[in-house]
Amino acid sequence: MDCVIAIDLGTSSVRASAHDASASVIPNCSVVVPLSFQYTKDGGAFGDPVEIARSVEACIDQILDLCHYQKLKVIAVGIDVIAGTYVGMDDNYQAATDLFTYAETRSFQQATVLRKQSISSFDIQKTGVPVHSAYFPSIYKWLKDSHYLSKDPVLWTDIGGFLFNRWFGCPSYLSFSIASWMGLMDRSTGTINRELLEVLNLSPDTFPELKPYDQALAGLSEGFAKRWPILEQVPFLLPVGDGAAATIGSGCTTDQRTALTIGTTGSIRMFVEGHNVYVPEGLWSYRLSNNSLIGGSLNDGGTLLSWAMSHLRIPSDHQVLDQQLFGLMPNGHGLTSLPFLTGERSPGWAVNARATISGMRIDTTGIDIVQALIESMAFRFRLIHDILSQDVAIPSTIVASGGALENSKYLVKVMSDMLGLEVLVPESKQLTSRGTAVLALKYSGLWKSFDDVLPVIGHRVEPDMQVNEIYLDSMSQHKALYEMLI
Repeated sequence: MDCVIAIDLGTSSVRASAHDASASVIPNCSVVVPLSFQYTKDGGAFGDPVEIARSVEACIDQILDLCHYQKLKVIAVGIDVIAGTYVGMDDNYQAATDLFTYAETRSFQQATVLRKQSISSFDIQKTGVPVHSAYFPSIYKWLKDSHYLSKDPVLWTDIGGFLFNRWFGCPSYLSFSIASWMGLMDRSTGTINRELLEVLNLSPDTFPELKPYDQALAGLSEGFAKRWPILEQVPFLLPVGDGAAATIGSGCTTDQRTALTIGTTGSIRMFVEGHNVYVPEGLWSYRLSNNSLIGGSLNDGGTLLSWAMSHLRIPSDHQVLDQQLFGLMPNGHGLTSLPFLTGERSPGWAVNARATISGMRIDTTGIDIVQALIESMAFRFRLIHDILSQDVAIPSTIVASGGALENSKYLVKVMSDMLGLEVLVPESKQLTSRGTAVLALKYSGLWKSFDDVLPVIGHRVEPDMQVNEIYLDSMSQHKALYEMLI
């Protein structure tokens, strides 16, 4: 049987899975390998690109063994990666820096300076993103100012480009998706923003050429051709951002269906036609091909739950934790919080935001704190959703995806109550991998469009509008704390 392989590289793990022509995971054909990133007290967020690459390659080894055992023929490989990673390479095209991520906030001072300069090349309507510590220009300026770089890298790319360089033996292209997520793209031309590079004193040759995601590569280098002989001439699609894959996998390929994804991070996104659409203040727009994603992201989604499970006296089992949370009154904890453990992106784009919990008493419990953090995260989603609805389109459907939403029914209910909308929860899990498989199936000609087969809905969560009123009333305290501290 023909299949496509989807590789989903996130912040906590890499998953490889084989999918059939309907984009369903073939039974007993999925592998997960954990990954590790470092987070430092001064705002660092980085990993070892070589170690991450080895983990991805071990994952591919295992999925190919499963495909061989089931006599599957791989016709294409799709890959999605953490959106917003940066690694410099030397003149031998080996890693010359750590792999920095979107959560890197050590560059907040550089972002602040760049904002004050009001440089036209940084206009959000040109790049699709604001000036922020999450994007390459600020991180590069910090690396230069801190003397981190003893020598300028010959090439800058992301983790996907780093992997393709290893596998194909030469520098790869960057997809439109990845380049726009790095904050480097001129949306009107589909090329690296040359004015921006002049500000950074960088040559266009410092970055790979930009291509659509379906500019596939085939012909593995000698070492990897021997390691993965069944993939030697199989096309590998250029990597796309994991958010794009999650949106496609959720079946949200028009502005009538909005993808709500909460995994390690969180986002609300919708697809719009065109690659140069207007970007409302507080949001971003990332290009895929001749269409774009528009929406907003939070640095912290599932990290709030994992942090709480590690540091507070709460259950580490999601079902047990859900039972306790469902027993609490909405906003009954008396706390006001800001959920910025790793900084803020949409809608405020504060360059050095920190998490805050205000109003603690002697009787405050760990469950109170985690409930307050979840509700404050939902407040941030509500702010993003309101901008989308007012300035882009009013969606008729919200589709949930991501590990945190899959693990916690309570979290889905809070989001439905906060948005005041029905939330659809698909039956299939791992919708990011599904979206990556859809891209590969469309490239292979087995699908005509991204929505040939929509994901089956497992259940629907209806909002409680009385709870919605409680949440909206309490948002004023959340906004006041934000304005006071951020």
